[in-house]
Amino acid sequence: MGLAASDFAAGASVQTEGFTSPGSPAIAEYERLFRPGLRFGGYPILSAASTVSDFGDVGTATLVFDSARRVLNTRAGRRALFKALIASIPRRGRLKTSAAIAAPVSIAVGQGGFRILARFTLKSGSKTAWFELAFVLQRLDRALGALAFASYPGEHIPASVAVLAAQKVGSHFQSAFTIRNLTAPSVSGTAQQGQTLTANSGSWAGAPSGFTYQWARCDPTGANCAAIPGATAQTYVLGAADAGARISVTVTAANSVSTSSLVSVATAPVS
Repeated sequence: MGLAASDFAAGASVQTEGFTSPGSPAIAEYERLFRPGLRFGGYPILSAASTVSDFGDVGTATLVFDSARRVLNTRAGRRALFKALIASIPRRGRLKTSAAIAAPVSIAVGQGGFRILARFTLKSGSKTAWFELAFVLQRLDRALGALAFASYPGEHIPASVAVLAAQKVGSHFQSAFTIRNLTAPSVSGTAQQGQTLTANSGSWAGAPSGFTYQWARCDPTGANCAAIPGATAQTYVLGAADAGARISVTVTAANSVSTSSLVSVATAPVS
């Protein structure tokens, strides 16, 4: 779901990628690092990293996203974050580092996103060099996507690059959370009065967070089906009203991004 090599100009490739140990409360995390020397949106990029974190549910992902944005909207929060980044820069001799960090700017992508641009200055004696970092965080459903672009020394990363990167990842996220059926739902059980039928949900792509059910009564040929009032559980007990009819179930898979429904094949006539 993160940024892909195909999102960059020709010649881009992945250096390393794979699942990493997620920090709580994330339940899974996938990181992709690209080989240095990239072009994105017409601009040279020294290095890029893309991380996708799965929080298991929409509520937790929203809480983490909102908390990150709230903290980074404060000067203290931005100082704390980028002090940690500066501390990770290898120091030789009397190398001094400093950073100028802009406040988060919202991006209309997914179910929320923002970008932060920062400039780091490195000084050693009379020599000074600077580079820029563009950071993007966005949310869709139960996942957060983080991007980091680093510039070549003395090169600027315009805001348009961060926005375009967010849009690219947003497109991947939208595709990943668009529900589509892989295996049709089905009904198990004996088509006989007093017996219980069970809806098997089938299999779905797009990370559905839940399923709903609607049982229907069809004519003896399996056509002209009508929803059975109140029959919305995963199981249905056949009664006298079902005698001679065929029974089907509509399964709806949903998440916060999309929904999709499919009707099962009807049972044999109820005896």
